[in-house]
Amino acid sequence: MNEPGRAVFISYASEDSAAALRIAVALRAAGIDVWLDQAELRGGDAWDTRLRSQIKSCALFIPLISANTNARREGYFRREWKLAGDRTIDMDEALPFLVPVVIDTTNDAVAVVPDRFRAAQWTWLPGGAATSAFAERLRNLLQGDQTPVAATKQHVVVPPAPPEKSVAVLAFANLSADKENEYFSDGISEELLNLLAKVPGLKVSARTSAFHFKGKNAPIPEIARQLGVAHVVEGSVRRAGERVRITAQLIKAADGFHLWSDTFTRDLKDVFAVQDEIASLIAQALKLRLEASARTDQTVDPAAYALMLEGKHFVAQRSSVAFARAEVSFKHALAIDPNLAAAHAGLADLAMLRNTYAMMEGGDGDPRDFEYSTRSATRAMELEPGLAEPHAALGLLLTTSRRFEEAEREFTASLKLNPNYGVGHFWHGLMLGSVGRIDESLAATERALNLDPLGSTALLTHSTTLLAAGRVSEALVPIERALAVRADLFPPGHGLRAVILLSLGRVDEALAEARFVREHKSAHTRWWADGDAIYVLKRAGARGEAEDFLLELRARLPPDSHVLGYALLGIGQYEEGLRLAASMTPVTWSRLFLMPMMDPVHDTPAMHALFARLSSVDHYRRSREALTRLRRGSASTASFE
Repeated sequence: MNEPGRAVFISYASEDSAAALRIAVALRAAGIDVWLDQAELRGGDAWDTRLRSQIKSCALFIPLISANTNARREGYFRREWKLAGDRTIDMDEALPFLVPVVIDTTNDAVAVVPDRFRAAQWTWLPGGAATSAFAERLRNLLQGDQTPVAATKQHVVVPPAPPEKSVAVLAFANLSADKENEYFSDGISEELLNLLAKVPGLKVSARTSAFHFKGKNAPIPEIARQLGVAHVVEGSVRRAGERVRITAQLIKAADGFHLWSDTFTRDLKDVFAVQDEIASLIAQALKLRLEASARTDQTVDPAAYALMLEGKHFVAQRSSVAFARAEVSFKHALAIDPNLAAAHAGLADLAMLRNTYAMMEGGDGDPRDFEYSTRSATRAMELEPGLAEPHAALGLLLTTSRRFEEAEREFTASLKLNPNYGVGHFWHGLMLGSVGRIDESLAATERALNLDPLGSTALLTHSTTLLAAGRVSEALVPIERALAVRADLFPPGHGLRAVILLSLGRVDEALAEARFVREHKSAHTRWWADGDAIYVLKRAGARGEAEDFLLELRARLPPDSHVLGYALLGIGQYEEGLRLAASMTPVTWSRLFLMPMMDPVHDTPAMHALFARLSSVDHYRRSREALTRLRRGSASTASFE
């Protein structure tokens, strides 16, 4: 291993370590030696000497280019890039050495890289998802084929022009003296976004996607292109005691022209009024109208408001630790102001998500969270009937308890109040999938992605449905986009990508991805990732690995866990797997409808018996009918044999 002159050197920003590791794992699986520095702390004479030696002797240099490298104008990776660029000065121009790889949606025209990188051909590997073609090309180069590296970038379809009445609100810069106030500036931005979302006729990009660009120094036109909007709002917030200064500007993305800008300095207790004023002025600049809000005349306790924003900040992080911190913040806010509707709505979201996530990870959920979320949502709607979020939270909560008709009514109410609520459309799609309305679920997820194109869980759901519909090649695009935008390891995405690659006949890549899931078994948010990986290992001829993986899961999971049941389905032990699958939350029933591991038992007495136990025989039948319609409409069909 690591024979001088035969290895490839991967250079990356620390924020892109997960993508770098994925590429290294895939290349090593293909028999290619890889130099990848995974030390947490780099520096010093010894490190510098080793780095220079490796770059001087490696056969190929692979710089990973991303929004993260664009945002960092200093870093060890830039020293590596300079050393590699300098080495090419003494090289024959026809000799391949630089192999730049873009791991996200960064455009090569705006990438901050050495000029010598631009002379090489670039490759696009979203999220570090190395293809077999890429590995094969590197292998050929290492064996002496000096043909320039062919770009593997997918065919780029020019998207249609975004609607003129469309906008994204970026995370406002925090100019407060206390940098811990970041949550406050983020919260002000999100509140403004939510107000604009209620303007009739205006498309507003969702928080998840708009905030993805925070701290990444991406050009406004590129941000607008990725979000599918014509305008961008950016600004800053400075908080000092109980006073706040908000600066905002509305920018036309096509030419950078500032259509409107202003600065507002107010008492924090009047923050509702200033937010309404800013939203109204932005709407006017777009020749639209924001209806008068009843809250304009309301004042708010500054401490309670700040705690509410802090709670929302933690909820957005979607982890058990963050949920606990959010609960403390919301409760403190309500201790100060019991009538702060947004804090009640935040508690409703928090308890619902905590309950749902626990169920998806194999637990039973907590009845106290169900009651807590219901009570909080109801109180929020009593205090502020125009809030869409509590209705959507109730909708997903009711879905998990199989009260589907009530859930449908809540989603209808939510999306009537705020048609731009991307998360609401996505959760509605989950409910529709639970009851077998797969084609309607697909449409709802596509509406969600129109508003929130970088929402990773919606992208994952979209890929799953496209796969089941027979649109297998198409299914690869959203899951790779999801992996590209996630800053953390996302095992469910890797598991699904493995299944899709196997369905496409790309067996070696599928195996590498399944093994990646197993190797990172300590990564959180697993959901169904292990079952998908086991299915791929078994079907790709690595049955021994699949069985060993299953033994590891049996040792780690409770014997009645539906996560274990899904893994048993993946390896083909259907009798025990279906028995355990009966405890799955309805939010994940669609995997029983859609995933290829279920093909051998579809329309069998065993499947009908399972859904009879769940009182959902009609939902299962409806799912089979919907998939038949979708597959008929597909240009190509997948073979899951």
